[in-house]
Amino acid sequence: MSAVLRVPVRILLLVLAVLGLLAAQAWSAGPARAAGAVVYDSIPGTPPPSYPSLGYQASQTAEFGDLVELAGTNRIASTVTVGMVSWACQSGAWNLGTCAFDNAQPTTFDHPITLNVYEEGTPGPGALLASITDTVAVPFRPAVDAANCPAATPTQWYDAGAATCQNGYYFTHTWDLTAANLTLPDRVVVSIAFNTNTWGYTPMGAPGNYDSLNVAVISTTPTTGTDVDTDTMYWAGGRAPLAFEADSGWQNPSPQFGLSLRIDATAPAAGGGGGGASGPSLANTGGTVNPLAVGIAAGVVVLGAVLARVGFRRRPAHRA
Repeated sequence: MSAVLRVPVRILLLVLAVLGLLAAQAWSAGPARAAGAVVYDSIPGTPPPSYPSLGYQASQTAEFGDLVELAGTNRIASTVTVGMVSWACQSGAWNLGTCAFDNAQPTTFDHPITLNVYEEGTPGPGALLASITDTVAVPFRPAVDAANCPAATPTQWYDAGAATCQNGYYFTHTWDLTAANLTLPDRVVVSIAFNTNTWGYTPMGAPGNYDSLNVAVISTTPTTGTDVDTDTMYWAGGRAPLAFEADSGWQNPSPQFGLSLRIDATAPAAGGGGGGASGPSLANTGGTVNPLAVGIAAGVVVLGAVLARVGFRRRPAHRA
């Protein structure tokens, strides 16, 4: 007589399924993504209702940017947020004092806006590291408020929270750079480019709300990171052919000018590296995981439990 193990087919299928599941989980768990951190920030927690701003159509601009130095050590680009200012009216015209706003009508208009990130360079920036164009929902500014903002020709809207009258309306847009898998250098030039009626790298060729779209220009010191040269911005405009180059004289009369800007980045993988074609960097949270070994080990435990329950069944040995 000899003992022969007989395990029902359904039990074998169950064991194989568990093995596959455990191996898949071990494979997918992997190391966790590192937490992000702000490496440059000149946007206050509670921004003002508006900022001084550069109008691309009015100032004959195609692209405008700033050279900044990042804080900390996180360098895998995550997001970039830029502050802009809309003078666009839903109906009427701000300069005529006829700007109106109706919540029953569309409160935004769409326009493609490009974020560019370059290496440091002079007179123009260095290599282009990333260029992302988003279709941005640009808000219309509020209606004129002649009662709170009296003038010979009232053009401004009233912000009750700040108790101030403004022509422009400040807003921000965030570009997601995670898919670019970009390792940032310590210094970068960040810029905004878009087209208006007669300006831009490819002018629209017709007037539109985008002619009243501006980029915020601030005079406050960033809370994280450093504005490398407070007197110099990067600018393309005012002449043909367009050349995006360092342009001085922006400090006078204010103590500082710069972009309203926030840059968020994550840490590279433990042991260095990051960026490149190998995919986003991940933080190393332990030793290397071998999914096959984990699956087999776990499967042995499960199989042992199954066998203990099923038991052995004997049958007569074959006779010659």
